[in-house]
Amino acid sequence: MNLNKIYESQKENIEKRLYEFRRLWNYGGDDELFMNMVFCMCTPQTKAHAGWDAANELKKTGALVN
Repeated sequence: MNLNKIYESQKENIEKRLYEFRRLWNYGGDDELFMNMVFCMCTPQTKAHAGWDAANELKKTGALVN
């Protein structure tokens, strides 16, 4: 499958996620923005779910903002 076909099949999901990021940037608080940045930093070497779990664990323990 070529890249254009993959993009077309995922275009709606991509646009939705970009909208969510724009909304977060414009209306979210600093904690939400920081949480998403931490998620992005935790994700490159693993699956997205594991990165989000790691960010949530940091938040739960208070290590995210301290």
